[in-house]
Amino acid sequence: AWARRSVAAGADKAAVGQGLLPIVGIAVKAAQDTVGKDAAAMRQSWMNAYQLSSVVDSIAPSPQLKLYVGLASFQVGLNALQNLNKSRSCADAQLADDMWSASQIALPQAAAFDRSTAGQLMGAIQQYYPNIAPAKKALCKTTTRSGTKH
Repeated sequence: AWARRSVAAGADKAAVGQGLLPIVGIAVKAAQDTVGKDAAAMRQSWMNAYQLSSVVDSIAPSPQLKLYVGLASFQVGLNALQNLNKSRSCADAQLADDMWSASQIALPQAAAFDRSTAGQLMGAIQQYYPNIAPAKKALCKTTTRSGTKH
């Protein structure tokens, strides 16, 4: 809240963003430390990193923050996609779609900070994203206005 108020009061966005960057970095590092552990804990940790980086990016956008947003949303989406085989859940299919959509928005801007990482993540999304639509179609039953399910 103080960061938004500071920017609204005329503080330099870049300076505020740089001040908040270490906090986001800690959240991303914590999420990276969960790799290989419990899938639910890993997803939650990456979701926390995504939410924090998104908030900071909304206050003081930068290519580095876009990378954090893109990386975290990629990881949440990947976790959801990998979990689909077990869960057979519409929620996981939708989460994968939503998170990878967020990644695809953030990563092109992140390339100004780290072209290699942004490119690798985009490449993985392009490779695996086509699996999401069929999963959503199979798992997410839509309801029409009349209340019938399709």
